[in-house]
Amino acid sequence: MYDCSNICEDLMKIKPVVSRPVKIAVIGAGNRADKYLEYARRYPGRLQLVAVVELNELRRRAMADRFGLPEDRRYVNYDDFFADRVEADMVLVSTPENAHFDPAIKAIDAGYHLLLEKPIAQRLDECREIARRARERGVRVGVCHVLRYHPYFAKIRELVASGEFGRIVSVNHIASVGLDRATHSYVRGIFRRVREANPILLAKCCHDIDFLLWLTRSRCSKLSSFGSLQWFRAENAPAGAGERCLDCKIEPQCPFSARDLYYVRRDWVASFDVPEGMTLDDAILEELRTGLFGRCVYRCDNDVVDRQLLSMEMDDAVVVSLSMEMFSNDDFRRTHIWMTGGEIDGDERTRTVLHGEKFRLGRGLERRAQHGLCPRCAADDDLYGFSEAKGLAELSIRQQLVLPRSDDDLVDALHAVDREQCAHKDGDAVKGLQQLVFPAVARGASGGRNQRGAVRVSALLVLAEHLLQQAHGLNRSPLTASRR
Repeated sequence: MYDCSNICEDLMKIKPVVSRPVKIAVIGAGNRADKYLEYARRYPGRLQLVAVVELNELRRRAMADRFGLPEDRRYVNYDDFFADRVEADMVLVSTPENAHFDPAIKAIDAGYHLLLEKPIAQRLDECREIARRARERGVRVGVCHVLRYHPYFAKIRELVASGEFGRIVSVNHIASVGLDRATHSYVRGIFRRVREANPILLAKCCHDIDFLLWLTRSRCSKLSSFGSLQWFRAENAPAGAGERCLDCKIEPQCPFSARDLYYVRRDWVASFDVPEGMTLDDAILEELRTGLFGRCVYRCDNDVVDRQLLSMEMDDAVVVSLSMEMFSNDDFRRTHIWMTGGEIDGDERTRTVLHGEKFRLGRGLERRAQHGLCPRCAADDDLYGFSEAKGLAELSIRQQLVLPRSDDDLVDALHAVDREQCAHKDGDAVKGLQQLVFPAVARGASGGRNQRGAVRVSALLVLAEHLLQQAHGLNRSPLTASRR
């Protein structure tokens, strides 16, 4: 097992000592902003919300009330916020994707540091303008490509960058969106149309593209792409399908049932506003009756593709393929990397990164893993699935990183470390158990029914914390400095 203690070591050790909390204003009080502000709730002595800008009254009031903001720090329009010249160190822009550019530019011009939700903007010239303005004003802009801060992806890059397996030859990366996320966001939801949001490679897979560029450390010289809206179209609606799931005769048998997704399983309900005096059940049913999310998936106004294949040749001849797939049960990523001295295989579902140290001539290996066991335990029980398990395990040809899938798994891992429950009480075995605990995850929030939620939230918080520490490195507020 790998000792992952050096993964994002600097980030894990960040414990900023501040004379005052870093002050942040939020533009766009949706679910993503709420996840960032988990940091402020957990560490009020480090981060303080001083203003919120949000068109939706329910969301604006909910966020402001949670942090005790006065009425004059609750804004409907961000122009009013900038006109008031509120004293703050940084601004979080988490508006819809087609509304990033203008508030980002105005925040930069006002001298605020900026935490900007992905994607940066809808057009390349807008992205370049944000970068140019930030350089001119001397402010920091953090873009939320959070996979770089996820320990699973950090481990893959660490292995590649080590040089242990030679140079990258090719990469195959699969981004499985999952049917629940797909129908919620890209068929029924706010990301369903390119003009109002972005093409899905930007709206969803910009994380994956950034990871692949970060992994290969190279620029794309050639690319091709194939994809279309194949299935979620009116002509594919089954006989008897209604306009809405609540009125549909075939809803009980439909894999895309909104009633099942929201009312029965309670997935993605954080997107629903619950007015005062109304229960969550009431809000869900009202949405199913009248809102975007209650519509039949075959009868929406969506135009975003439902699968896409992107092929890239990098300027160093590395070949990369990215496959975006909606028709999968799980929401996960999988990566296979072919290198001149070996292979690396990663699966986000199992939180494992597997590889052989070197190519071994004349010997094929089955690729199976028993998660949570140290290599010696696995070899003793012949659980690794090698044809010659005992001998090969001693050669350490398999390495693995196992990360908690949920808060419950994290608690179990912590208990295991405390008890040192391993058949082999040597230092390597205990260290292997300790790998289960990633400090950023330990302080993360629950992801609810989203399996990746706890790790993702933690990654967001680590990124925010990193930017905050950088911002606080200045002796005085950049806003104050710009106005002297």
